[in-house]
Amino acid sequence: KLPIIYRASAHYQFIILEAQAGQGKTTTAIQFLSHINTPYVWYQISKEDCDPLYFISALLEGVQRSVPGFSCPLLALLLQNAELTPGDIGRAVNLILDDMKQFVAGELTFVFDDLHLIEDAKQSMEIVDYMLETAPDFISFILISRRPLSLSSRRLRYGSSTLYLDNDDLAFSNEETGALLEILQDSPADPRTVSALCIQTGGWVMGVSLAACSHTKRDTAPVIPVQDAYDGHLLTYFEEELFDRLNKDRRKTLIKLALLDDIVVELARDITGRQDIGNTLLQLMDENCFIRSLDDEATQFSIHHLFRSLLRKKARELLSPAQRKEILLKAAMYSQQNNMLAQCLNYLLRAEAFSRLEEQLSRRGMELVFMNRLQTLASVLEKVPLEHIRNSAWFSYFSAFVTQKTDPVQSLELFLQARQLFQDSGHSLGELVVLGELIYYRIVLSPDYNRCKDYLHSASLLFEQFGSELPSFCQANTAKNLSAGCFYFLNDFPKALDYARIAETEAVKTGSPSQLLEILATHGFIHMYHGELTHVEAVAERIYETMTGNDCGLRGLIAGMHFLLQLLHYKGDYQGYDRLKTDVLQKLDQKILNGTIVQPFIVLYNISIASAEGELDQALAMVNDNVDSDFFLSVSHLRNEMLATKALILSQMGLFEPEGREIAETLLPVTMENITPGNRLKLLIPLALSFAVSGNLSLARELTDKEIEIAHEQNIALFEAYGRLLRAFIATLDNNMRTARFDLQQGLEKLRREGITHIRCFSQTELLAVLKLAIQLEISQDFARRLAAEHLGMAIQDNGTDIPLLSITTLGSFKLYIHGHPAGRATDFTTTQRQLLGLLISHPQLQISQEQAQYILWPDPPPDKGRNRFDALLSRLRKILSSILQNHPVKNYLALEKGILSLQNCKIDARQFSDSVQQGLTLVKDQKWWQAENSLNYALDLWTGPFVADLLPGEHSSDYGWELQSQLTKLGLSLCPKIAQNGQLEKSILIASRIWKENQADEQLTSLLYNLYLLNKEPMQAKNLYKRYEKMLKKEEYPEEEMQELLERLSIFDDQQIL
Repeated sequence: KLPIIYRASAHYQFIILEAQAGQGKTTTAIQFLSHINTPYVWYQISKEDCDPLYFISALLEGVQRSVPGFSCPLLALLLQNAELTPGDIGRAVNLILDDMKQFVAGELTFVFDDLHLIEDAKQSMEIVDYMLETAPDFISFILISRRPLSLSSRRLRYGSSTLYLDNDDLAFSNEETGALLEILQDSPADPRTVSALCIQTGGWVMGVSLAACSHTKRDTAPVIPVQDAYDGHLLTYFEEELFDRLNKDRRKTLIKLALLDDIVVELARDITGRQDIGNTLLQLMDENCFIRSLDDEATQFSIHHLFRSLLRKKARELLSPAQRKEILLKAAMYSQQNNMLAQCLNYLLRAEAFSRLEEQLSRRGMELVFMNRLQTLASVLEKVPLEHIRNSAWFSYFSAFVTQKTDPVQSLELFLQARQLFQDSGHSLGELVVLGELIYYRIVLSPDYNRCKDYLHSASLLFEQFGSELPSFCQANTAKNLSAGCFYFLNDFPKALDYARIAETEAVKTGSPSQLLEILATHGFIHMYHGELTHVEAVAERIYETMTGNDCGLRGLIAGMHFLLQLLHYKGDYQGYDRLKTDVLQKLDQKILNGTIVQPFIVLYNISIASAEGELDQALAMVNDNVDSDFFLSVSHLRNEMLATKALILSQMGLFEPEGREIAETLLPVTMENITPGNRLKLLIPLALSFAVSGNLSLARELTDKEIEIAHEQNIALFEAYGRLLRAFIATLDNNMRTARFDLQQGLEKLRREGITHIRCFSQTELLAVLKLAIQLEISQDFARRLAAEHLGMAIQDNGTDIPLLSITTLGSFKLYIHGHPAGRATDFTTTQRQLLGLLISHPQLQISQEQAQYILWPDPPPDKGRNRFDALLSRLRKILSSILQNHPVKNYLALEKGILSLQNCKIDARQFSDSVQQGLTLVKDQKWWQAENSLNYALDLWTGPFVADLLPGEHSSDYGWELQSQLTKLGLSLCPKIAQNGQLEKSILIASRIWKENQADEQLTSLLYNLYLLNKEPMQAKNLYKRYEKMLKKEEYPEEEMQELLERLSIFDDQQIL
């Protein structure tokens, strides 16, 4: 096939060999690799590769064998610590490809042979697809398959570097058939014989080869036409033309070895009893007996699948069931001893040694679970007969485990079946493990208060007796589920924390950041529901540090993100929530996120935040889009929560009748059912508020009283605070101030202490009513005003009157806003008027004495003249503000009292920026890195440009602008190295480069960014930065000697500045 080989070597990055069995695909690939004479990685696909994590692990091993010196330490660590999940496919491939750049000097070819074996394994095919799409140009690919490949790589399908070869391309021509015949018989071939062979075989490569071999041995045409073999008599043909021509000893040997998937010489010696079996296999390979070596050392061999089919048929005829079973059991034992668990399980399955298969699963099945190899487990269990599943505790348990997502109802039945079998056999450890999963099932999918109480009681006793005997991974997982169960079902806070600590200790031993993150999140949720956000924030910092490490997988990332999203939602940091949610969607494919338990909670948080921000139409649309989705339909307690939310939103929109009332009345009996206290509270609050808003105050009070009673009894402090604020709102509707005072004081004070500003289920209407009452009654007034400013954009005066805040932007541009709408801009004011406003903005407490303002604005005139000018300026300024503010009195915003001029009821971006930076620096000092980064991000969101230059006279403007700029630089210098240390180099570079644009003269900041570029292997970016810095120094007219010194210091790579 030399013409094809020469054509394939002409600049094709992708070669697809897609042809029937026996068409010479593998031989063509081998000849091609020999022709181009460059390094290659030959990956022989097997059925085990249907498990994407096995595929990735084996692929890494194959590259390490084929590329001298190659290592990929981070991927190896992720695999070792069970951090990879099927969702991490892209990351895993990137790690291999990135590290390969260090070890491959020239070109490299990847060969994937027999890809059709994984054609139905979507996630494994995605690994190949991703490699094709992202591989650098120095890597080429040969893809071998018997059937068309469903690959979506655009480079493969639409690029100009793909060569496709099919049956016709690989078929032997007359000339090639004649050349083969001449080689085999060592003499010129008869043209008539060649023509007959071509006609009989249709150019089918294997047919030509077999017929040619047969012809040279008999000098006559084969008895069975090869075309007949091609049409369906392959086994007969192989038997007569190959098998029967082997001596008896070789036939016997091959029949036994054909039962193996691949032939390992060491195992073959044990099975055949022949120490020279390796040499025999090499001889058979040389004699073209459709056997080939899989490695350079000739320690592993493979029989062509067509020939192997015949040999296995012979094994069924000539070997007794006991003999076949003995061979398969020896193969299973060898696989077990060599830590090839998947192969071991498959050999036991083929041997129908179900008791030994169950024994292996009891000892090592958890290892597959820990390594996220659920597809391997599923592929084994689906072949186990149903009667064995029903009668085996471990078969039942693992079958339940692998069907949790696909068929939760069947999964529950299997878990219950497994528990009963473990109980009957007195297997306490097995029962404990099953109970842990049943508790988790009841928490996530189907809460059942009474049953789960029984589960927890039994599991707690068993854990106390036998928990320490479980492997660390299993012990950590069981303790985590017990912790969550004790909290959600029993509300036993101390016991829940005890189990959480045990789980955390054992998770640390496993070395798995993902498992640790799941446990930390559980720990944090417990504190969150108890309203202890001081503890919650400490957990959040640990979660942030763990999840930002390079060794954290997708499972841990999802768990950590979920916790942080809920925390930001509870705290009322909607801007931080949106930022993190965007970050989540950038890191995770939406399809992956949709398949997790996190997605429905994000939907609920989105609805809650939209309602709180006054976007009721948007909130209702999200409810309608999701309430009948598959997940919410299958998880009753979350769907009930969604329906209760819908009833509430309809009432808040004035649309309670009839749909909202029907929903609410349907859900009332559910609040009395056998559900967890937490789920009852999550229904009682929206139902009570929906009846209150729609006018049924007696029912609203009844439901609210019940909510507060449950929350108080169960010590769920946060929900008690929500209930008290809800009851205070109801009191505002019927003027019951005595009840309102106590509830307001208790509820607001709890939220203030914990830093929570989001009030569950409240829209802006309910929030404003409660806050106005709190200020009138002088209850937590500062906190109430803060909530009004942050969430309503309102200021509430002492008499309870609310007015909109005047928003003033000074960073990048000078503008005024009322109710979020533009109200004024720089051109509406004279320069002096802007400067007076600038003096107020830049001074502490937004106020300045009249004398000081006069002196700054008019330093030369005598006091009387300056006072007259000031009065005239203030009068004109009030007049302009009055036209801007329309119906809102100017005195509410600009006041002069006792010689002090002040801005009131204003929100100013420069002050918010400065407050955020100072808060961030304090958090950095306390090493609260996640919270510090949130402060920095908030400051960066506010920084749309430098402080407007003409807002202050003379040097005052540059001084204040420089002070703001310096604050931002200082926070960036403090935080960016930590972000880089956490493995987020690109994020650190993004932040540092943005800050550098605002302060290019800062040597420390320039040096930091330069070193970040070098550390991230971006030398061109570092070089460009160097040139820009040099240009800036020249523009600023630095002395030559000083400039060279600065540039010399910059050019020295100092990773210690970061690490």
